[in-house]
Amino acid sequence: MNQTPHQITDVLIIMILAQADWLAISFRQDGVSVHCLCPQAVKTNMLKTIESISEGGPAGLDGIADPKEVALVTLKAIKDGHFFILPHPEVKKYFARKSTDYDRWIRGMEKVHRQYYGCMKSKL
Repeated sequence: MNQTPHQITDVLIIMILAQADWLAISFRQDGVSVHCLCPQAVKTNMLKTIESISEGGPAGLDGIADPKEVALVTLKAIKDGHFFILPHPEVKKYFARKSTDYDRWIRGMEKVHRQYYGCMKSKL
């Protein structure tokens, strides 16, 4: 399977996150509130449009969040002043693993890759 779109998405996420960090640091003293919403799979029409991701793709392995729940979590996080808004609790653990033990994170992502794409190959 071609991973280029996924890799490009990851690079874009890093660029967006860097920009959001900069905005938060630069304008907080001016009363500007910046938040970075990082959900995994959310039950939206986007998941229905592509058969291969109807179950959320790799992001759906931890479950597909209800949009109303994501909205509630988002509003609470904004009210509480959190920069990262993580509707899927597992994502916080993934961020921590990536920053503290990159090799472990790579192994975990490799496992997700095998699990998801192994499933996809059986459906082809």
